[in-house]
Amino acid sequence: PHVALALLEAGYVDTFDQAFGRYLGQRAPAFVAKPHFQPEEAIELIRQAGGVSVLAHPGTANRDDLLPRLVAAGLSGIEAWHPKHGPGQVAHYRRVAAEYDLVPSGGSDFHGAKVGDVRIGMSDVPGSTLDDLLARR
Repeated sequence: PHVALALLEAGYVDTFDQAFGRYLGQRAPAFVAKPHFQPEEAIELIRQAGGVSVLAHPGTANRDDLLPRLVAAGLSGIEAWHPKHGPGQVAHYRRVAAEYDLVPSGGSDFHGAKVGDVRIGMSDVPGSTLDDLLARR
């Protein structure tokens, strides 16, 4: 969406949809296919880059069955606090984090002012989360 926003702000297009239709979407002149990685490969690339891997908004995918595989590959954390996670899901993913020795993490899922209705700071993530994640590097 960043390039689409730049095209919009520069006046080359009138809408996001137009940016993707004319320039960025499949079969458009500036289309670039996203690379696809197996989860284990992505976790290893993140580790090699000095980062920590956190499974984002697991409650929206309902794929807890993948957790043993991801943990075995070196997953560092799991997003417990997310705008689309209700209190029951937050509690569930905090328990999952404890069970698998993962850092329970969270965020607002903010992708820019023009994208969705979430804002930075919407999730009540404990301040200790950053230190806990950094300790996993």
